[in-house]
Amino acid sequence: MNERVDTLVGKGTKFCGDIHVEGTLRIDGEFDGIIEAQGAVVVGETGKLKAKVKAAACRIAGYFDGEIQTSGRCHITATGTLVGAANVGVLVIEEGANFSGTCQMSANGTGAAPMNSKKGKKDSLSSAVHSEPA
Repeated sequence: MNERVDTLVGKGTKFCGDIHVEGTLRIDGEFDGIIEAQGAVVVGETGKLKAKVKAAACRIAGYFDGEIQTSGRCHITATGTLVGAANVGVLVIEEGANFSGTCQMSANGTGAAPMNSKKGKKDSLSSAVHSEPA
């Protein structure tokens, strides 16, 4: 993830509304609203975000309550909390992080494809979990 920050909501700042960013946005303060970023959205350790976010990537080291959609990586650090829905290309959750919600992963971040299952047949994972030892 690009470490260059183009827009900053600094510690001690509270912002409500919509933000559209061409680059990377970092939140160290509080934000409530909608974010669209062509780059990454970074929630710093002091950041509190209640939002619907669409971005190229996301890194959460603070608190995020809402929805994230990214075709790239969503990384929750050991100090981070995500409460809500993640629709991502890749999800990384470090030990110590908190995640409470739902996640769909796909190559383009638009949700996982429905599973192909035929009624009456067990899938291989289900069969392996429920099979009797030999």
